[in-house]
Amino acid sequence: KALSGRATRRVCGGGSMTTLILGGTFNPVHQGHIHLAHAALRATLGSRLVMLPSFAPTHRSNDSLLSYELRFALLLAVRELFANAAVSDIERRHDGRAFTIDILPRLIAEEGIERPCFAMGLEQFTRLPRWYRGKDIPRMTDVAVLPRDDLDQARFHSVIQTNWPEFAHDATARDCRACYR
Repeated sequence: KALSGRATRRVCGGGSMTTLILGGTFNPVHQGHIHLAHAALRATLGSRLVMLPSFAPTHRSNDSLLSYELRFALLLAVRELFANAAVSDIERRHDGRAFTIDILPRLIAEEGIERPCFAMGLEQFTRLPRWYRGKDIPRMTDVAVLPRDDLDQARFHSVIQTNWPEFAHDATARDCRACYR
């Protein structure tokens, strides 16, 4: 199942102009990231993928990180697995601490993204309210949330009801078993 929307108002708009934005530390990029990107593209009918590696993540010690250059190079290799993908270095070029709430509008403007959709797994979505201004992200852009199993649908709706009650009546769960084949 794929859960999505502007805190799930709609299924990321869908269609040929939707650009899926997949951020993360990618330390290193692995099959789970690739699977999430493919599943989210299918679920949202997205036409483009922009991968956004964290330059200096605020939630992790830099001691345990691969270098940004290596993580970026690995993502450049992974982008070949997708028909229309890019890797953005906007966080590396950002002055000061980079927070998603600040980076997304700059990325959208810089890349000329008409219909953005921020993708994440359910585990990250449950943490989103604790991010710096994380509750504002679903009000700013569509969000595609992909769970690991069928039990996640109740958790998804609980997070929506608790943090974005104004969207609770619009939250959609879309059957996307094909995404996992």
